[in-house]
Amino acid sequence: MNRMSWRFLERKAGAGLGVFVFLLLAFGFVQSCFAQGSVVELDIIDKKYTPTLTLALVPLERGAESEDDPTVAETVEKVLMYDLDFTDYFKFVGNKAWVVEAHQKDKEAGGVNYAEWKRLGADAIIKGVYRKSGKNLSLDLLLLSVTDQKVLFGKNYSFPATELRQVVHMFSDLVARNWGLTGIAQTRIVFVNSRSGVKEVYLMDYDGHSDSVKRITYDNNIALFPAWSPDRTKISFMSYKNGNPDLYLFDFTTGLVKHFLGQPGMNTAPAWHPNGKSLAVTLSRDGNSEIYVAGARDSALTRLTKNPAGDCSPCWSPSGNELAFTSDRRGYPHVFVMNADGSNVRQITTGRWQDDNASWSPDGRWIAFCSSAGRNFDIFLVTPSGDQIYQLTRGQGSNESPSWAPDSQHLVFSSTREGSSQLYVMDIDGQDVRRLTYLAGDNQSPGWSPVPSQ
Repeated sequence: MNRMSWRFLERKAGAGLGVFVFLLLAFGFVQSCFAQGSVVELDIIDKKYTPTLTLALVPLERGAESEDDPTVAETVEKVLMYDLDFTDYFKFVGNKAWVVEAHQKDKEAGGVNYAEWKRLGADAIIKGVYRKSGKNLSLDLLLLSVTDQKVLFGKNYSFPATELRQVVHMFSDLVARNWGLTGIAQTRIVFVNSRSGVKEVYLMDYDGHSDSVKRITYDNNIALFPAWSPDRTKISFMSYKNGNPDLYLFDFTTGLVKHFLGQPGMNTAPAWHPNGKSLAVTLSRDGNSEIYVAGARDSALTRLTKNPAGDCSPCWSPSGNELAFTSDRRGYPHVFVMNADGSNVRQITTGRWQDDNASWSPDGRWIAFCSSAGRNFDIFLVTPSGDQIYQLTRGQGSNESPSWAPDSQHLVFSSTREGSSQLYVMDIDGQDVRRLTYLAGDNQSPGWSPVPSQ
C-alpha cells in the first residue's frame, strides 16, 4: 500500500472508527457502517457510587514569611474539588462562609470543634497552609474525620511551583484511598491529535487541563492507536513514519522511541497484557487481519486467530486469561471473546450493524464498545457473557473509542457532538459528560493510563 492510498484510507475511515473499519476498507470487504435495522432502547446501568460523604474544604492559608500568591490557594481548591467530586463519592459543604467561620473559631480556640463541623453537615475536613519562596512551594495539608473526631493524616510537600497541580492530584488520591476508592487523579490520557496536519500522539492529565497537554511524537506522519503499558513506563502505537504501518514503543524513562514490530502489511492495534510481558496485535501478514501475541522484549509471535474473515482490535481481560476482539466471521463486524490461547471463541454482540473498539473494564464486569446501531456510532456496555447490554450515548454526534478509567466507574471517548472530534469523559451510567479537549484538529483514540504505583 503506497503513501497516497494510506492517506486516503486514513481520511476515509478515520482513527475514530476503529482499526476494524480501517482494515476492512484496506482489504476490500467492508460492510455497511450504519444500522440496517433498529436498536432496542436499553436501560441505563446503575452507578456504583452516589455522593455519600460530605467534605468541608477550608480555603488554603498563607504561612508565615511566605510570599503572597492568591493563585496557589485558588488552584488547590479548584483541583481538590474537581478531583474529589469526580469520584462520585464526595460532596462539599455548600456555604463557604460557614466553613471559613468555623475554621476561624477553631484557630481562636486552638483546637477543632467537631460538634460545630458536624452541625454544618461535614463528615470530614481538609485544611492546609502554603509557603512560597521564589519558584518553590511547600504545602501542609490535613485530613480530619468529624465522625471519629481525629486527624486521619497530614502531608507536607515541597516542590517547584510548576508542579502544584500534580501535587494536589497526589493528595486527592490519598483522600480517595482513605475511603477505599481507587484514586485516579494522577492518571493520564494518551490520544491522537491532528492539529499539525497529520496525526501525532499526545498526552494529558486525566482532567484535560491545558497546561498538561504534551506532544509525544514528531513523525510528521500518521500515528494511531496508542496504548499504555501496565507499569506506565511505555506507550505503544502504530506509525507510518518509515513507510509501512509498524508498531513502536515510546519509553518515558529514556524519552526515546524504538521500533517494535514490522511484519509485512499492517502492524496495528497493540494491547498490553496485564503482566506487561506481551502485547496482542493485529497483523495482515497472512493476507487478512489476524490477532497475534508478541513478546514485549523480543517481539516473538504467537498466532491466536485462524479464520478467513477479518479479526482485529484485541483487548485483554483484567486477568489476562481472555481477549475481546472484533470479527466479521459471521457477517457483520461484532465483538467476540476468546481464551488467551485462541480457543473457546464466542460471539457476544449481534445485529445488522458494526460493533468495534472493545475495552474491558478493570474490574472485569463490562466490555465497552462502539456500535453503529443507530444513525451514528454510540457507546455501549456488554457483559463478557453477552447476556446484558446497555447503551450509554444516544444521538449526539459519533461516539467512539471508549477507554476505562482504573476505577471502572468512568470512560473517556471521542465524540463529534460539538463539531470536530474531541475527547469527553462520562460516568459508567452515561451521565455527567465532561469535555476534556479543546484542541484544534480531531482528537481521537484515547487511552486511560493505569494508576501510578503506590
